[in-house]
Amino acid sequence: MSSVRAGDLATCHCKRLEPHEILSTVQVLLLTISLQSIVKGPGPAPDISCAARLFCNFAAIFDITADLLRSCCCHCLALQFSNPFQFNHVQVLKSGAVIDESGPCVVMATPSMLQSGLSRELFEAWCESPNNTVIIADFAVQGTLARDILSSPQHVLSRTGVKLPLRCKVESISFSAHADYDQTRLFLDELQPPNVVLVHGEVNEMMRLRGALERTAWEKGWKRALHTPKTDSSIYIPFQPKHVAHVRGRLAVQPAKPGQALRGV
Repeated sequence: MSSVRAGDLATCHCKRLEPHEILSTVQVLLLTISLQSIVKGPGPAPDISCAARLFCNFAAIFDITADLLRSCCCHCLALQFSNPFQFNHVQVLKSGAVIDESGPCVVMATPSMLQSGLSRELFEAWCESPNNTVIIADFAVQGTLARDILSSPQHVLSRTGVKLPLRCKVESISFSAHADYDQTRLFLDELQPPNVVLVHGEVNEMMRLRGALERTAWEKGWKRALHTPKTDSSIYIPFQPKHVAHVRGRLAVQPAKPGQALRGV
């Protein structure tokens, strides 16, 4: 987010689009808080818009919660106002028509893959200007427009099939709700499970992760079987239950020997 600065936005009158998933409430909220701290710098503050009603819900819930939640949240966020979800420069959009085109702004809209909806509409309207920027903050699935523009093509196709020049800047930041390799490795090192099943990911990247986790287990001498099943496929994981019997009373006076028959159990 270092490229999103109030001074840059105010001087070039540029637009910045951040496509997000509508269910990623936490990451959208954190991005907004991050932007809120950035626009406190010198220069006019840009408008920050979000095409979702989530912020209204957050603000309403915060107002009706206990004073303990209010004090804890304000202390943790180091904010000077009572409700941290009432942002000075954030507004909720009902449609793209209400966006003020006369000045700089940052818009967070759905969907994150730019396949349709308001994010696609704004992208097609802003992609031809070199002053504008598209920030891909979520995981871009292969075969989607969000993934295609990361390779900096010269042209993109609109929804109507018209070829549009891609002159805007395209940036990518890691802000998805997925664990990376380091987080996954630390989690597995802590639990040391004998079987690991990797799902929900591209085949090449998943195989790279599998190979790295296998090397880590081999270097540490751990027995670890990693599975990467395809959709609708089955895997077989053997389990060997342990049967334990607790001996009490007179039978426990003398320790039993292997192969010894016990009576009275």
